[in-house]
Amino acid sequence: MRNSKRVKCVDSAQRRKLGTSVERHWFFGRGLLGEDFHWETEYSAWTTLPSHLNRMRTEIADMAAANPGSVPSLREIALEALDSEEVDHVRRGIQVLCAVGTDDDLSHVRSLREHADPDVARDARSCLFERGIKLR
Repeated sequence: MRNSKRVKCVDSAQRRKLGTSVERHWFFGRGLLGEDFHWETEYSAWTTLPSHLNRMRTEIADMAAANPGSVPSLREIALEALDSEEVDHVRRGIQVLCAVGTDDDLSHVRSLREHADPDVARDARSCLFERGIKLR
C-alpha cells in the first residue's frame, strides 16, 4: 500500500522544470524531508538516534565532498521551493536552509513564521531556533 504522505509524483512538464540534477533528485525524493522531518527538540526526547537535522547535515557534507558545487545548488533549490504552492516543497526548503542557508537566506525563512499553513510556520520557527535566531 502506497503511503499517501510521500511526495507526489510529478508529471513530465514539472520534472523538466525541476531539473534532473543530483541535488534536485535528493531534495525532492528524500524521505526524511517535508512532513517526515523531525526537528531536534521533537526528536531527541524519544530516541538516541541522530536527529533528522544532523543526519541531513551529514548527507549534505557527503554530497559536498563528492561534488563541491552541490551546496550552492541545494541552497538555490531550497530558496526556489520557498515560493512553491506545494506545502511539502516549502517545508523541505526551510529544512534544507536550516542546514545550508546563509543569514540572508534565513530572512526569507523568517517571513514564513506566520504562514497560513501551521506546519510551515512551525518549521520556519524551528529552523530559526535551531540556527540561534531570536524570534522576537
